[in-house]
Amino acid sequence: MITGFMNARTAEYALVPDIVRRLSSHFRATVPMFYWKSIEGQTKARTSSSDCVRITACYPRRPKVRTTGDSTVWMDVNAILSEQSQRFNAAGIPVFAGVPCVSRLSDFHPTVPCVWFSLDGHYERNAVHVEIDISLGTVVRSDSRRSNFLSPLHTSDIIEIVSKAPSVYWPDALDLIGRVWKEYESAVHFAGFLGPQIRYKPFFLASFEHNP
Repeated sequence: MITGFMNARTAEYALVPDIVRRLSSHFRATVPMFYWKSIEGQTKARTSSSDCVRITACYPRRPKVRTTGDSTVWMDVNAILSEQSQRFNAAGIPVFAGVPCVSRLSDFHPTVPCVWFSLDGHYERNAVHVEIDISLGTVVRSDSRRSNFLSPLHTSDIIEIVSKAPSVYWPDALDLIGRVWKEYESAVHFAGFLGPQIRYKPFFLASFEHNP
């Protein structure tokens, strides 16, 4: 049986510094945040800058294994995650899913290698399972034949995707995150009358361009 050994919040301790480091070669600064409307969406946060940024949503995925210490890990992307990524992509916010390349919790640390995949807004009705070689950082097998699940993104790919996102003023960027997430929460609340709904909350990145 394939099972996990860490939760998504634990995985963030490696994923956040990894993707910020990758983007640092191109952008002046990248601010990671776990957005709450009552905190990051309030006035003091919104007025802290007037610069333009490009917003990215990142979903931490927990590595799963058959046996502790395996040479490969598995990452899942289910239909709920696909639906959420559709909403963000439609608003001009690119979405990534990342997983640390580690197969036992005792080997985990903030600088372990991580791999990233683009969630480009295509709806996956069935869960996609991707097996990854943790020493090579390559895909061993994937349920999906779509190209974005057949090979992890290179740093240059991530930079290119983020660079194509709309450049918006900092206050507008925070409003945009809040608006898209509120729309999703409203949809989940409505669907909740039909049964319990699972929420996956991403962390966000605000990437600042270099000053001209």
